[in-house]
Amino acid sequence: MQVFFNAKPEWLKDVKEFLKIGHVEGMLSIQQKQRLVKRAKPFTLKNGELYIMGQDNRLRGYLTTIETQMVTRELHECSKRAFCN
Repeated sequence: MQVFFNAKPEWLKDVKEFLKIGHVEGMLSIQQKQRLVKRAKPFTLKNGELYIMGQDNRLRGYLTTIETQMVTRELHECSKRAFCN
């Protein structure tokens, strides 16, 4: 079973870019660059998709806001039925 995570921090796109190119670009201060590198540590980029390592050592795939809404709706619909697949 694949596990997912959802987050909306603005810096997440910067983490993905950092992992993609291997260095920090842009007009950031030294402190901002250090913070970005530190935030990127639990993340990995796999086939262009962003994942984070959970405390249980399982990679969690990133869900966009739209995907999160779809999953939430499906779970709510599923809870109304007697059983779910």
